[in-house]
Amino acid sequence: MLLPHRIAVTLLLSYPDQRLADGVEKKMRDILGKGEAKWELEILSDRPPMKLSRGNQKLARELKEVADKWEIPLDQESSVWPTIAGLVPETTPVVCGLAPISKQLYTPQEAVQRISILQRTLLLAEFLVH
Repeated sequence: MLLPHRIAVTLLLSYPDQRLADGVEKKMRDILGKGEAKWELEILSDRPPMKLSRGNQKLARELKEVADKWEIPLDQESSVWPTIAGLVPETTPVVCGLAPISKQLYTPQEAVQRISILQRTLLLAEFLVH
């Protein structure tokens, strides 16, 4: 077998704070720069994680109350994933990830629980009326 003359790699970096991300990017560039191979590191998107501000936590609690009323599963997870919600000013309450429940994301077997589409719709409608 012949060695490939070109390799394309996609990396996803999640970070809790911008300084850490900048440090990791610098290390990656340093490591890539040591070899003789030609390389290119392109940033396709740079979104910070959503901050857990008081307003965000209050909004999440209110959503959870509505979800509990209708017995809709709703959990809060880490907010280290890059998201558009990370760009929202801290003074504006925001939540992220209210999408339908899914499994095996980013694979050919990715699937969405159909009932969760209805549940999320009911949750948001009830919350907005609330």
